[in-house]
Amino acid sequence: MKGIYDIHTHIIPGVDDGADTLKTAKKMIRREYADGVRTIVLTPHFRKGMFEPPIVQAGYQKVQELAAELAPDLQVLLGCEFHVNTEMVQMLKHGERPTLNGTSCVLTEFSQLHTFQFIENSCHELLTNGYTPVIAHAERYPILQKNMDYL
Repeated sequence: MKGIYDIHTHIIPGVDDGADTLKTAKKMIRREYADGVRTIVLTPHFRKGMFEPPIVQAGYQKVQELAAELAPDLQVLLGCEFHVNTEMVQMLKHGERPTLNGTSCVLTEFSQLHTFQFIENSCHELLTNGYTPVIAHAERYPILQKNMDYL
């Protein structure tokens, strides 16, 4: 498939800190398309108790319909930005949260307070269970800013 892939977006209206309305989502999709994006992965945040699957699924369907109206060659997929927790692997294995479009890749978010050891251990757990962590906002983590060798 030609075009740019955007694998980290917050376009689902009323979910996250991205689009607040369908009108805003429409503007965001138009901008993505104008910039050459042809595949968008919607990645709403996930922390326990936030943005439950029925809400996300309904919003995903609305964005898919909107994208199809705006540009038939634009593909909209689902994932999530998964804030690391101790039950992450089990939740993924049981399908409680999506990977990036059903692949083994998981958009993984850490806290700015996490240590390198915690980040490394969490990534190791994902990898040994067949998942590939894609680290969200690596530039924001103070521990990685202090030591670029950790990257």
